[in-house]
Amino acid sequence: MPRPPSRLASSATAAIGRGIGSTANRWSLVTRSASSSNQGMRKESSPGTMKYNRMIDVCSKTHDTLGTELLFFKMVREREEPDGATHTLLISASVDAWRSWEWLRRFRDSGLDPEVSAHSAAAGAFARVGDTTGAERCLKLMRQAGLQPRTWSYAPLLQACQQPGSGGAQRAEELFEEMKTCGLAPDASCYAGLLACYAGEGNWTAVDECLSDMRLRGLQPTGACFAGLINACVRTRDVARAEKLVGQAVREGVEPTLSMLNVLLKVCQRAGDTSSALRWLQDIPRRHGLTPNATSFNTVLAACGSTGDMAKAQETLQQLAQSGRKPDRYSYTTMIQTCAKAKRSAEAEEWLHRMLDSDIEPDVTAFNVTLHACVQNEELGRLWRIFDKMKALGVSPSAATFTTLALPYSKYGDVERVEGILEDSRKAGFLPGVREYSCLFSSYANVWPAPLKKAETAFREMVAAGVEPNEHVLRFLRKVLGHRRTERLTTELGTAMLPPIEPRSGSTKGSGSQQNSSWIASQLSRLAPPLSLGLSGPA
Repeated sequence: MPRPPSRLASSATAAIGRGIGSTANRWSLVTRSASSSNQGMRKESSPGTMKYNRMIDVCSKTHDTLGTELLFFKMVREREEPDGATHTLLISASVDAWRSWEWLRRFRDSGLDPEVSAHSAAAGAFARVGDTTGAERCLKLMRQAGLQPRTWSYAPLLQACQQPGSGGAQRAEELFEEMKTCGLAPDASCYAGLLACYAGEGNWTAVDECLSDMRLRGLQPTGACFAGLINACVRTRDVARAEKLVGQAVREGVEPTLSMLNVLLKVCQRAGDTSSALRWLQDIPRRHGLTPNATSFNTVLAACGSTGDMAKAQETLQQLAQSGRKPDRYSYTTMIQTCAKAKRSAEAEEWLHRMLDSDIEPDVTAFNVTLHACVQNEELGRLWRIFDKMKALGVSPSAATFTTLALPYSKYGDVERVEGILEDSRKAGFLPGVREYSCLFSSYANVWPAPLKKAETAFREMVAAGVEPNEHVLRFLRKVLGHRRTERLTTELGTAMLPPIEPRSGSTKGSGSQQNSSWIASQLSRLAPPLSLGLSGPA
């Protein structure tokens, strides 16, 4: 059964009520006009209805749910008869799929007769969020109303099959058979959904067969078909196949769009192929006559960031500026990330200040990446200076902020300081997760003597809280308690246990970090902030 109207729906109803009257009055107006509207939908719409539809269309294109609903109720109040286009636009405007369903149900319950396009719009709303069950419910409702789904009714449903848990290629094939049973011929948009399902599962043989079937039916693969196939290469990081698909599109007379080429850049970025990303950034205007946009440049910046190539990243940023565009928050954050990858914390801080000087409102992500750069370079003074700057600007820390602050201390066994930072994380409203526990057990594993009771108590609390220990937590725990004691504890609590570690030749007890951790901790204490943590750094 559909859920009750969302909070968005409730706020919209309240806002409409201030200017137009109660919900009951508005819906009584809709109900009283139902029979005339049904007649009106089968004749030419009045000039007043067409005027409102044009205004509703503007709101619908931007998914302005509140504006669309305000116009609709004003339309009914003024006795203008809504037609099929009105219903479709109103349903299409809803950001929440269940809100679309609620409008569809209300129209039917009020005696109105939504057309195929209205039901299809509701199905599309569910399909956009990967809810194939909800989308199919809309098609079922359409059939119950005596309406036959059209080819384009199935297109969003086929696109949704790509989502995890939505049936994949098998469900898409079933929908194709259902269309044929209904006497419907799949069009290019339907084939685009099926192709994307095959590509998402790595079944490129089926992709080739599907493309051949399209051509036999007289359908030419479209840009959307090739864009879906290229997008599937993002997950597999297959740059060669993505480039081959762009070439195939060109040979078949499909002119690549900028969005398609941006997806290709995304494949290069995920694969860490900086040279290919830079080459395609040059080819977009040179070979295809298109102008790269901010997404194009930022994707290439991210490719440079994944490999820590500062020189190429700065070169790309210069090209962005030369194109007449200003770097945005993502551009600066990516530059900071590139510095972190290259272990250049001073330059990361410099790019953070450049971002702040550009009147871009700072966010926690930019600060977290800068803090991570300091951790990478083991610069604790800079770490706390940046955190103080973050607080001064009123940027609220996230859970990742606290784990980043705790990480350098956990590596050197400063248990007291790690526990203090994680306690501040709790006070800030963040429940400890696997990252927090990983930091905590890391500190236990790197101090000598190891706090056996603390480690066991913390592990019991972790399991009781429903936090699943990962490999890092279990390795740290085993380092603290030893293999046998850890095995007994994990067996008692019903958690996984790592296989035993084979001792290396020449290894001795008390080597490495255990011997040096107390000295390192004493050095850290000179640089570290006080434990009271309003979390302020060193003076």
